[in-house]
Amino acid sequence: MNNFLKSNNRKVHFFFIDYDRENRPDDDGIKQSDYLAAASTYFKNNAVFGKSTDAIFNYLAFINTLKDNCKKYSINGED
Repeated sequence: MNNFLKSNNRKVHFFFIDYDRENRPDDDGIKQSDYLAAASTYFKNNAVFGKSTDAIFNYLAFINTLKDNCKKYSINGED
């Protein structure tokens, strides 16, 4: 997956949140907020978003990380 995300192929990123989960732990004891926090950390520390990203559609919980990447790489008109 890392190779795909870092490739020059054009990308649109979608993030989906399961509101029915109400942040309950899954079968592995991990909450949705844990996954989102891990994703946010990963995005901050890896070049996932770049010039090959055309748009990002997101969830408000980690919008700041996504906004930073949009500004840094001029994605979505920096919004």
